[in-house]
Amino acid sequence: MLIPLISLVLLWTAAAQPAGTHLEPATDDAYDMVSRIDVDDSVVAVVRRNGVLHLLYDETIIGAEFDDPYLRKQTAFPGFTIMQCAAYLERKPTKALQIGLGIGSVPSFLREMDIPTDVVEISEAVVTQAADYFQYEWCEEDECPQGRTVVMDGLKFLASKPEDLDIETDTENPYDLFIVDVYTGWNPFAFFVREEMLRVRENWLTTDGVLVMNFVGYMQDPRAAAPKSIYRTLQSVFKYVKCFREMEAPDEPEAANIVFYASDKLFDFNLPSTGMYKDPPAHTFFSVVKNFPKWECASWHLTTTLKPQLLLRHAC
Repeated sequence: MLIPLISLVLLWTAAAQPAGTHLEPATDDAYDMVSRIDVDDSVVAVVRRNGVLHLLYDETIIGAEFDDPYLRKQTAFPGFTIMQCAAYLERKPTKALQIGLGIGSVPSFLREMDIPTDVVEISEAVVTQAADYFQYEWCEEDECPQGRTVVMDGLKFLASKPEDLDIETDTENPYDLFIVDVYTGWNPFAFFVREEMLRVRENWLTTDGVLVMNFVGYMQDPRAAAPKSIYRTLQSVFKYVKCFREMEAPDEPEAANIVFYASDKLFDFNLPSTGMYKDPPAHTFFSVVKNFPKWECASWHLTTTLKPQLLLRHAC
């Protein structure tokens, strides 16, 4: 199992340097297995290569962080930066939840921005590795003011009600920011069907709250049919939907993070624009924050509103 796992690390690191780094690609295949946890027939591993610490679940990279202390606070992939920018919504969130932890890049950032953020993660091994080797705070106390961590299946969480899980709220629904960033190799659309989106809106999200969803897919036809279907499905549930690719080029042929924002209320961002954000170097964390609104999939709105096409639903 380790051979394909390590091979994927080498492939990803050599294929594309993520935003926030100017490190040169590695010149050899040297790597360091920092930690591994065996769970049944799976492995949750921390691997270091070329100044980057990766978290892998079997053969899939679910998070990465730079070893350089100067870069550690910057996300390794632009898509995660775009999700972090939920902290800069004009209606600043007051309480958030994320399904799917990874290394905790997004919830950790939101907490630093004084937004208490709960996390639901199906794998305790993932939580352990994120807390031990990355920057995720795993609070196991009765009171967790920055946010608690719930180890359970995200779909079972959505099927529950806040009162079923002892989630206290001063409003009808507990969260004004709800993020879904989940890898489900057995069913990549499990969280993207209309029924699950309706559960988020009806049971978990405040009336002016924002849902953020991340999907790894393609921007070009015919493989772009999948993210376009997600876009249409979100439009069938929420009044306002925006989609952002994680790169400037609209014709990127490779798979990449595609980030969706959706709400029943108009929303926009109040992004930082001074200091490092004023005139940032290209291909850095700061340039992504400044420029990602220009990377909106604007043409999708036109094509999806003109064509009656298939929505994603649970199979009957």
